[in-house]
Amino acid sequence: MSLLLTLWFLITTSPQDVESLRASAPSYLTVDDARTHLACARAAGAVHHLDASVLLAIAYRESRYTPGTRGPEVRGKHACGLMQPRMHNTPCPRQTVLDGYQEGAEHLREWADTQTCGGDLRCAVLGYSGGYSLLRGCQAGPVVVDRGGRPMDLCRVPDLTYARAARLSRTRDRASSSAS
Repeated sequence: MSLLLTLWFLITTSPQDVESLRASAPSYLTVDDARTHLACARAAGAVHHLDASVLLAIAYRESRYTPGTRGPEVRGKHACGLMQPRMHNTPCPRQTVLDGYQEGAEHLREWADTQTCGGDLRCAVLGYSGGYSLLRGCQAGPVVVDRGGRPMDLCRVPDLTYARAARLSRTRDRASSSAS
């Protein structure tokens, strides 16, 4: 099903949509890469009832759209792949772009459907980002870490994710309306 949807989105995605995604991360995406990421995120979003812009925003945050990314080690494990949905203590499995979006969308949907999140996608993005320990930590207050010499409140990850998703949607909407 996902492969058929991906093919459909590859065929029907407008050049304006592709260019708006590419322009959002020009040092990471070629036109062909942007088309592939957009089609795969839309297919995964359709299968798991999620907004493709949110999936794209997570992929940008986690890997800068790079399928083979291996995250930093945390307690002997590391996250793998395009959207880095799960921690592994083994080598990262090889994935296609579609596999990366499917696995990430499935994991985000699992978080949304937990009793803890109860369908709340903001909660799901926070759980996706740091698990139950981050959810508990954010209930107590900010969870501040050092990122490149700058403090970052991990509890704001959903806000940053949704802000990027909104920018992607607005840019795409502007590109579509100017093409009309």
